[in-house]
This record gives sequence, structure tokens and C-alpha cells, in this order.
Amino acid sequence: MHNSKGVFVLMAISLLAFLGTASAGQFGAPEPAATSGYFSVGGGYFYNSDNLELSSNSQDYNFTQNQAYLQLGVAYKQIEFYIRGGAADIEFENAFPNGNFNDDFKAFGTMGVKGFFDVTKYFGIGLFAQGSLFSTYESQSTGLVGGVSTTIKMEIKSLSEVDVGLMIQGKIENICLYAGPFLYWTHADLETTTTRLGLSSSSSTNLDQTNNLGVVAGIRIPIYGKINLEIEGQYRQEFSAGGAITYSF
Repeated sequence: MHNSKGVFVLMAISLLAFLGTASAGQFGAPEPAATSGYFSVGGGYFYNSDNLELSSNSQDYNFTQNQAYLQLGVAYKQIEFYIRGGAADIEFENAFPNGNFNDDFKAFGTMGVKGFFDVTKYFGIGLFAQGSLFSTYESQSTGLVGGVSTTIKMEIKSLSEVDVGLMIQGKIENICLYAGPFLYWTHADLETTTTRLGLSSSSSTNLDQTNNLGVVAGIRIPIYGKINLEIEGQYRQEFSAGGAITYSF
């Protein structure tokens, strides 16, 4: 194993940076995509699905996202730092009395760090930490409530997630297979404005996670030269999956 002390220190610093600032996205194989001292670029798509609990009524609501992004990664020995920028939409099922909460693609950002330790030529252990922060989403619905026309407007603010996990990786002829458990913390603020009979009222509450343990599995396949394809699946309370293509310099 190489530079294990340095990996743990850097990951601890990164995790502290994520907490309080950091929804989910692809993690990727724990082994850096680029060789030490070089960088990688890529792009990907991730379908994110999970449940969040509304603190005001303790009910779970399923939400889904389509995330499209570009990524830049920098490798230092067996450590990789990466940032992402992209756009994501969102949908919450049955958020309104007569329908779903929907909003179009808006900007989001992600930063992460991964550390990899060689056990043998074909086997290793990885640690990672990742945080994402999304734009404000809003949606509204108008319908009859108690026989009176009512407009409800919702704003989801500061949707964020922090993920920390461990992976086991196997490698055969540059094909990486990886899997492992991870912990995650998701939070968002929800503001609701209700208008009926010309009068408006507002309320605030939170959306939080009822479960904090997930599992991930994926594969990295070289497809041509320094170009790799990664396919990954995750399970929290719902199943999520995505893919990315990276080029390593």
C-alpha cells in the first residue's frame, strides 16, 4: 500500500469541506483514471432516484433526476481529485394534491476525492468522499381544494448530498470491477406558498433522508487507447444508474 497516511489526511480535509455545502451522482472506480501527475476529462449521464421524508408530516416522497455533466480529474499517485459541472432536472411524485412537482434542467456542481491502495496486482481497496450542490427548483399547481380554486407554489432550496464509502476493486487486463457500501446524507429546504381567495400564506419545512446506507457496483472498461467507459449502479432506497466516458492524458 502506498501513501496511506496522506490519503486519509486528504480525504478527511475534503470531507470537512463537503459537510455543510454539499444529490447523488456516479462515483466511478476507486483507482485514478489518469496516471500520477496527469489529468482526465470526461462526460456522463446519471439517473438518480431516492426517497426523502418531509419533516412536517413524516411522509416519504420519491424523487427522480436526470443528470448530465462534464468532469475534470487530477491524479496524484493513488489519489484523484475531481470536479463536475452539469445540469439536472427533478420530479417529486404526488407533491401536490393533484400532481407531481416538476422542474427543468438547472445547474449543479460536484467535487470529490478518491484514494486507492494496492493489495496485489489484481486487487485493491478504495475510499471516497463526494459532495453535490444543486440549484433552487420550483413548481406550482392550481386546483380545487375544498371547492375553492387554490394555487400552491413550492421551492426546493439547497438540495445537497454528501457520500462517503469504501470499495473493493478487482482488475484484469485493465478492466476494473468495483463494489462496496457507502453512507450518504441528503437535505433540502422546502418553502410553500398557498394562494386562495386572493390571500397568500407561506410555510417552511425540510426534506431529509430516512436511510443513510447504500451499496454501489460498477465496471470500467478500456474501449480505445486512453478512452474508458464506466457503467455503475447504486441502491439506496431506490435504484439509480449511469455511465461516463473519460479520456486520460
